Amino acid sequence: MAQYEINLRDYWRIIRRRKVIVIAVPAAFAAFSALLAELQRPHPVFQAVASVRVEKASSLTGLLLEAITISSGDNLATQAALIESFPVMERAAKKLGRLPPELTSREIRGTPRHLGAISDLQDRVKAEQEGNTNIINITATEPEAEQAARTANAVAEAFREENVATRTRQVREARLFIEEQLSEVGTRLRASEEELKALKERRGFVS
Repeated sequence: MAQYEINLRDYWRIIRRRKVIVIAVPAAFAAFSALLAELQRPHPVFQAVASVRVEKASSLTGLLLEAITISSGDNLATQAALIESFPVMERAAKKLGRLPPELTSREIRGTPRHLGAISDLQDRVKAEQEGNTNIINITATEPEAEQAARTANAVAEAFREENVATRTRQVREARLFIEEQLSEVGTRLRASEEELKALKERRGFVS
């Protein structure tokens, strides 16, 4: 019995000397377990949807309408892909403050950090046609509900702006082409008139 009591006293003496370790090890294990559980727990995500209506253009005045207009050769799958394209994502990223608004496309493409911001936004956005309708739903996934709504709306607005800018550029290019063709036709017409006049003069016709 005496030996038993000595052993207990020895154990208690050891515990008192190593009390910091005795307390710290279980505490550290508990903290590590809590941290591991927190890391393994899925973080909540929120989704928001913004919809755009895609219509075939019937006239140039359609460009002034709020609805998106496309040519007869386009399709909704193409438009959905355009929503996730670099130009639209660039506009949206600037609206959301993820990129400085004064940056040019060339500057963005030349900076890995800016390209990363575009890539991250593309990963958070999905554009899909709604059934057999002419509606494209833009779904944004973010850690917060309000942020998801802002992202979806910014992408929808960026798509509208990019679409209008593209159509405006196409109209301008078409007008320049027509003007060039009219100028060329006018030059040919004047040359033909001069040739006809010269022919009449050679044959003695009076105009």
